[in-house]
Amino acid sequence: MPLVDGTRTIVDATQAEGVQRYIGMATPSLHDLRDTRSLLGLIVPFMGRTFLKRAYQELLEMSRYITDSPLSWTIARFTRPTNGARTGTVRAGFLGRDKIGVSITRADIAGFFLDQTTDARFHRAAPAISG
Repeated sequence: MPLVDGTRTIVDATQAEGVQRYIGMATPSLHDLRDTRSLLGLIVPFMGRTFLKRAYQELLEMSRYITDSPLSWTIARFTRPTNGARTGTVRAGFLGRDKIGVSITRADIAGFFLDQTTDARFHRAAPAISG
């Protein structure tokens, strides 16, 4: 699986160069230990396992390589990126615990990633995000 191999290379290179922070993305198919039972947390993994088996497996393996590393990582999970201007309003939290919608603009995703460079709230966490 080339994406898993690429992720391994990135993680190895960050460690070799002394980089400590990794910020990435996934879908709610990736479970965070802080999640509780939710409809979105059930539907998205079911859809992946059923209709996109290889992509689903690759996502989980890529994510495991990152989460098992010593890096300070954040993996933002979202389901429906849309075009549009940055609104500056991003709901971030954990499935079943926090109010997370389905859509988010790509501009707001980029803004969330940028914020993670200085925000420690989601270190070693995979928050779900929406607009």
